[in-house]
Parts: sequence; C-alpha cells; structure tokens
Amino acid sequence: MKKLGIVFVLLVSMSTVTFAQQAKKPAGPKKEFSLEKRVDSQVAKMKTELSLTDEQASQVKVVMLEQSQKQQALQKQMRANREESRSKLKATLTQEQYIKLLEKQAQRQPRRMHRGSRG
Repeated sequence: MKKLGIVFVLLVSMSTVTFAQQAKKPAGPKKEFSLEKRVDSQVAKMKTELSLTDEQASQVKVVMLEQSQKQQALQKQMRANREESRSKLKATLTQEQYIKLLEKQAQRQPRRMHRGSRG
C-alpha cells in the first residue's frame, strides 16, 4: 500500500512538472501592427459591442488615433529620458558599481514583467 502511495505521488508530481513546462512555452514573436490597424481593430470591436453608427465610429477612430499618437510620443520621450539617465549614471559610477547596478536591475526585471497582469 505504501508503494502504491509513493508511485501515485511520483506520478502526480511528474505530471505537474510536465504540465508546468508545457504551459511556459514562449510565445512566438509579437506581430507588429501599425498604429492605424490597431485603432481600426479596436474601433471595429467597439462598433459591434456598443452598436456605434458609422459616424460615431469615425469620430471614435479620430479620438483613439490622437490618443495613440500622444501615447507613442510619450513612450519615445520616456525611452530618451531613460537612456540619458543611464549614460549619466555610467559616467558617475565606477565600472564595478555600474555592473552591480545592472545586475540588480536584471534581478528585478521578472517581477516588473508581471505587474500588468494584475486583475
């Protein structure tokens, strides 16, 4: 009876590990959609879900395109700010300190990736 219990536990743990490995398969490369295609897709979804008229849909598209363009500009500015900060830090810190900083940032990276998946 003990052997049967041990075999059962081993089978369950092996299947759990196998399932976990299968679930973590990396996704393929993300498809890059143009800003306009992305907005068109969102507007089409909104049109069906909210029963928008053609006029409303075109107005919503204009608003969403403006928003997306502003957001894209902000993201570019944030990247530029981040690069500027990195170069200033690199100039200020010793090589050992800078390497240590990069290592610490790399350790925090996986945690930051999961922030957006909160419910």
